[in-house]
Amino acid sequence: MCAPASLIITRDRVFWSLKTDSHEPIITEYGLKDEVAGRITLVRVEITPPLGTDREPNFAAPLAQWQYRVDQDLLPEWYQKDPAKHEERARAALVDWYAVKVFLSGHHQVTDGNCFACGTATVRACGTATVRAYGSATVDACGSATVEARGSATVRAWGSATVQAWGSATVEACGTATVRAWDSATVRAWGNATVDACCSATVEARGSATVRAWDSATVRAYGNATVDACCSATVRAWDSATVWAWDSATVRAWDSTNCIIYGCKLCELHEQAAAIDRRTAKIKLLRGTPEV
Repeated sequence: MCAPASLIITRDRVFWSLKTDSHEPIITEYGLKDEVAGRITLVRVEITPPLGTDREPNFAAPLAQWQYRVDQDLLPEWYQKDPAKHEERARAALVDWYAVKVFLSGHHQVTDGNCFACGTATVRACGTATVRAYGSATVDACGSATVEARGSATVRAWGSATVQAWGSATVEACGTATVRAWDSATVRAWGNATVDACCSATVEARGSATVRAWDSATVRAYGNATVDACCSATVRAWDSATVWAWDSATVRAWDSTNCIIYGCKLCELHEQAAAIDRRTAKIKLLRGTPEV
């Protein structure tokens, strides 16, 4: 899998893309040919940042500390004659790549292509932009933007934006945004947002949000939110939320919440909450206990 920064070296130029950090799309974008008359014409290389103490790429590290790697086995003769010379050419191109695609501080807006938000940078991503956020970066995503959030990054997503969150990232999603959350990520979802949560992710769902929860994920659902819970997921539901529970899920429901239980370690129903219990061949209707 290609990693940033991905570059293509030819005999007389070094190519990189605003749109991607994958070698094959870069080759296609510039109309390059891998071979001409049976001779290799280009070299795929990556220059990647060292890992920080959080085991995530440290984009703030000096470029001299970034690691150079050739990403192919067969090499053209002109490259083999002086690899150090061509590494120097690639590192010179890395300076331009970094200036355009890495944000460490300040406010920025991107509408297409891919970039990296780190440190205290704030990025507004619209259109078809793709942003990978690390550290304490903040990203506002709308349109069809795609965001990958790690560390303590914060993401606010609207429209049809797609967010993938790891670590301790925090995501606020509304509209028809889609969020996939892992690790200890925290997600607050409104509107028609869709959230897939696993590991120890925490989700608050409101409006008509839809949540699918696995592992040890925790979900709090309000309004007309719908939650599918399995494995050891924990769900607390209020208002007119709908909960589907499998495996060892734990469900506590209040107000007019409706639950369908296929497998559940614990199901507490309060007030007007009700559940269809399908854990055995005989289907049961369970009703809540009025609050005193």
